[in-house]
Amino acid sequence: MACGPKTRDVEVDRYDVTLSVLADGSMDVSEEVRARAVAARARFVRRLPARQVDRILDVEASINGAPASSLGGEVRIDRRGSLEVVWLLPEQAPYTLKLHYRLDGALAASGTRGLLYWNALPAGRPYTVGASRINIDAPSGSSFTVGPWIDEGQVPVSIINTKAHVQLTAVVPTQAVLLTGEIDFGATRMGEPDWQLNAARALLLMPAFVSAGVCLIAIAIGVVVMIRLQYGAGRSRLTADARRTGEDAGANREMGTVVRGLGIFGLAAFVVGAIGAIALDQTLSRFGTWPMAIPLGLLGMGAVFLWEAARLRQYTSRL
Repeated sequence: MACGPKTRDVEVDRYDVTLSVLADGSMDVSEEVRARAVAARARFVRRLPARQVDRILDVEASINGAPASSLGGEVRIDRRGSLEVVWLLPEQAPYTLKLHYRLDGALAASGTRGLLYWNALPAGRPYTVGASRINIDAPSGSSFTVGPWIDEGQVPVSIINTKAHVQLTAVVPTQAVLLTGEIDFGATRMGEPDWQLNAARALLLMPAFVSAGVCLIAIAIGVVVMIRLQYGAGRSRLTADARRTGEDAGANREMGTVVRGLGIFGLAAFVVGAIGAIALDQTLSRFGTWPMAIPLGLLGMGAVFLWEAARLRQYTSRL
């Protein structure tokens, strides 16, 4: 999704966000953007990666009170669950863009506390926001035990009971507007969201994934060492004897077989590694990048075999 359409020819006067935290650790989010198109066929793009959330649900997008699709915009959720909303602004005029969605599993769990960690404004945005109001509503009966803070306390936040808000002006693109804090839900113990459980499992499985990848490369190096021991120790003698006795053709054939075998196994390792990377990305991406150590090990094995095959091919050409 990072290679998709980008916001262009838009100035953002206001960007207001309301975050309503629910007792199950999910979060309802409403965003309202007042933007001005400064050129014809401008567009505004909002991307929301499904990172540290279980799912993005109940998405609604509008432009000047009508569905975003009414002016050619679209709402997309990719196979990873990330959200992309594109609003098309056909004329040089002011527009009100609204977006609502629910984040399932938005807060990490720590006993009866939920850990809040969220970019209140889009990360990596290419525009300056003239003004912004960010509202944080916690559920009834809960309390803020830490924060909430914006950018690690650099921006003051007003807190009254279970409600908090902050006013920002001239928010430059490099300002993260990162919202952090802890909410105590009282006697109710929070269940850990799926992404948090998967992150914990990934740490437990990390040694296995890394060991498997390293083991594959070690096997390849071991095979190369065995080949060198077999064909390298007496290489000078073999060459001299072969030339004296006219057996150089047989020596070449024997070495050629080894070279072809290494090339075939090297290419096979590359193909299996590439297919494995695609398969693991489809099935085990919830465990992060650690499972990729296995296909990387296969690619490393293929590289070692092909490198050794090229080296031996160069040697046999001199026989």
